[in-house]
Amino acid sequence: MVNAINAIAEMETKPFLPNISITVQKEFHLNRDSILFTISDNGPGMTKEVLEKAFLPLYTTRRGKQGTGLGLSISQRIISEHNGTISFWSLPLEMELGF
Repeated sequence: MVNAINAIAEMETKPFLPNISITVQKEFHLNRDSILFTISDNGPGMTKEVLEKAFLPLYTTRRGKQGTGLGLSISQRIISEHNGTISFWSLPLEMELGF
């Protein structure tokens, strides 16, 4: 979430209404149940390069701006150790302004 907040705050042209949403749902499966957390925003999106490197330790797009590049890497490790998975995707930002 911090990454989403920072990305929206740094946008040159901000969305009319910046939005970050969180949903939680329980999923029922034959062998085990799971919980799905979804975090979405209307920020600038991520490039293909960022998507490919985001979970690498010390990779950051915020060098010199507080970013250590450890957040997603540590999160992935903790989630994996609890038999979970973490993934994300990005759609290109298409911002239309209407009056």
